[in-house]
Amino acid sequence: MYSVASITDAGLKRDENEDAILVAKEYGLFMVSDGMGGHARGEVASQMIVNTFHEIFAPKESDETESYDIDTVDGDETIPYFSDDLDEDETITYENEEWRRSSLNEKLNRAIEFATHKIKNYANEKLTNGQIGATVVGIDVIEDDKEIAVFHLGDSRAYRIRDKQIEKLTIDHSKYEQMKQSGEYTEEELAKVNRNSITKAVGNFKSIPLEINYFDLRKDDIYLLCSDGVSDLTHAKELLEIILEEQENLEEATLRIKNLVYQRGAKDNLSMIVFRYG
Repeated sequence: MYSVASITDAGLKRDENEDAILVAKEYGLFMVSDGMGGHARGEVASQMIVNTFHEIFAPKESDETESYDIDTVDGDETIPYFSDDLDEDETITYENEEWRRSSLNEKLNRAIEFATHKIKNYANEKLTNGQIGATVVGIDVIEDDKEIAVFHLGDSRAYRIRDKQIEKLTIDHSKYEQMKQSGEYTEEELAKVNRNSITKAVGNFKSIPLEINYFDLRKDDIYLLCSDGVSDLTHAKELLEIILEEQENLEEATLRIKNLVYQRGAKDNLSMIVFRYG
């Protein structure tokens, strides 16, 4: 059902790789988490995030009774992610599609809350000061309904290639993108902004709900998840060209993208997952 290739690499300038990836074809979950540069133990945060999602989303055997109690997360440090003000005329929709989406949203955000809780505990036990954190981007495939949930926090990205066109499915949670979206700043002003200054992430601070969006799923769709170590040094058109040329050999596509990043200095860790549906 899936053709998948992935790479995670330290790059040319970093001593350690602080990225982590999750490729779970068996239950349709794909994730990239990028440990925040300049923060303590980013590789711990990113690995905790993908491990937590695997623990919660992996199919359980019938005799497994492991449960996840959301009340174990500090209540005063969480943000509610659902409102109760559904319109009456949305009731019929809510009972099927909206109910399913609401349930998945809750499950995704529960995973983020548990990851945040684990990261906080680690920071309290192992770090004397400072922050620890990571970005995350992922796709959960809802195969029966031919739909995907795209979720993210930070500036790791999701792209879709369909009908020989590439579309960015996420908007970076960054100071630059926030200013750009406001329409209040000139190109000259935006050029001075640090594009890597992110506004949302997962870490030993308050739990932030994921941004989650839903898209239809079609046969032969190709999806790319990547950290900013890839997106900062490539253009969408270049990614499109490489993946289309190598769509029958996605391993070669990831290697070509990695080589392109290396040619441009690979100043950061780089991670990517490319998968084709159907």
